[in-house]
Amino acid sequence: MKFITSVLLLLLVVSIDIENEGGMKMVEARRCDETLYTGSCHESQCQSDCTKKRGNLASGHCSPIEDCTCQYPC
Repeated sequence: MKFITSVLLLLLVVSIDIENEGGMKMVEARRCDETLYTGSCHESQCQSDCTKKRGNLASGHCSPIEDCTCQYPC
């Protein structure tokens, strides 16, 4: 009985310790915006141009006024 209690207490302490250290901390990176071109934006072309220029973590999208905006990690 003492053994089971000791094991459960140890598991409780370890789980609290892991949570306090933040075993799964999330890091938020800054994102920068760049307008690649204005007018006649096509979503697939904008995405392709953005990833070519800024890498795989970049994403391109068309704004409501047809500008291609590229968002990428700074």
